[in-house]
Amino acid sequence: MERDAESISKSKIYWCLMILFSLGTHSQDFSRMAKAADDYAAITDEEVIVQTGYTKYDFKHVKEHFDFCPKDKMEQFMDKANILVLQGGWGGICEAVDKGKRVVVLPRRNGVEHVHDQSQVAKKMDELGCVICCMNENDLPEMIEKARTYKFKPLRRGSAQIVTDTLNKWFHTSNKTQTIMDIKILVATHKKAHMPLDEMYLPIRVGNVLAKDDIGYKGDDTGENISEKNPYFCELTALYWGWKNVKADYIGLAHYRRHFSCRKGKWKYSLILTKEEADNFLAKADVVLPPKRKYFIESLSSHYKHTHDLEHLELTREIMRKQCPEYLPTFDKVMKRTSAHMFNMMIMKYEVLDSYCSWLFRILFALEKEIDVTHMSAFDARLFGRVSELLLDVWLRQNDIKYVETGFVQIGNENWRKKIKDFLSAKFAGRKYDKSK
Repeated sequence: MERDAESISKSKIYWCLMILFSLGTHSQDFSRMAKAADDYAAITDEEVIVQTGYTKYDFKHVKEHFDFCPKDKMEQFMDKANILVLQGGWGGICEAVDKGKRVVVLPRRNGVEHVHDQSQVAKKMDELGCVICCMNENDLPEMIEKARTYKFKPLRRGSAQIVTDTLNKWFHTSNKTQTIMDIKILVATHKKAHMPLDEMYLPIRVGNVLAKDDIGYKGDDTGENISEKNPYFCELTALYWGWKNVKADYIGLAHYRRHFSCRKGKWKYSLILTKEEADNFLAKADVVLPPKRKYFIESLSSHYKHTHDLEHLELTREIMRKQCPEYLPTFDKVMKRTSAHMFNMMIMKYEVLDSYCSWLFRILFALEKEIDVTHMSAFDARLFGRVSELLLDVWLRQNDIKYVETGFVQIGNENWRKKIKDFLSAKFAGRKYDKSK
């Protein structure tokens, strides 16, 4: 049966000799390995535990399985396992070999079970004596028996370079149809926070020029920047910095407490969009966005009127009339909608981002000259970030930009009951927002 990893680790099964099958965290189905684990469980007296990831399989013989768990809990399972049967992910293999475990690798197949051919790494690691590579799941029982007495070798420094060279050679010669995208997603934050480990992500401390301490993140105050505007422009100071200073084919923006995700599960940090997933989305369109937020009984303009100050949008429209009058019909239509792509979250091809930011910041800098924020509360003064959220869809529609949507994961809990109460109070009782909702 499927239980959470914590329950399994406290059961008697966890403390018996057991074999751990790990299907990894890649999003494509790997039922072939799940079936192999189930078939093996039918012929062994040892306990078989399976980490299934995103694969959904109806086990008949495996008694215990779970989808995801925290890294420290997974390490405990690996430590207790007599034999590990892993998919062909380089990271998982290295971790298991470093622990001195007996490892059998069943690599995923290219194009069907993964976007890459995992057999290249598995075969090379087998040649080095670090793991046993099993190319056919029907041979797994034989390979597991072999692993019980096989004299595995550690992955030494020179050997690791051999595997790295194999990977590089394969990426550049064996699969030329596979596009390796240069993506950099900025994670805007004003404080120390848990950050994704994927090198695709770059934590950016916003308003760094105003900070009095160093939290170890890249600041938005280097190169060409508007760091000093952060109290009013919010995460846009990170977007501006990325636009002007980051060299990448694709640039994105996320938040320390809100990340792109295309999966569901209990452990939020494990759900954050991976490089492979981003590659897949950007192969379909030049822009990736979160799903639209729906207001149902409010248009975008009426919601802004009830929660903030409608004059901000009226002034924005007047600026657009002077700068880009062709946008006005689209602006008016979008403001009548009851949904929008919010949060200033996006991933864009650089040429697209360059066009968008050139248009957006020209408008915002003009709006800045029209509004005196000195008398406003810190919350109200963040109006330029709010206005920009509503302008994204205007620009997308006007320029007929194709995009794809994916979900997002909210780090930390949201009080939806209070959110709805405040939303209704703003509309029907005239109580404007005085803090982030």
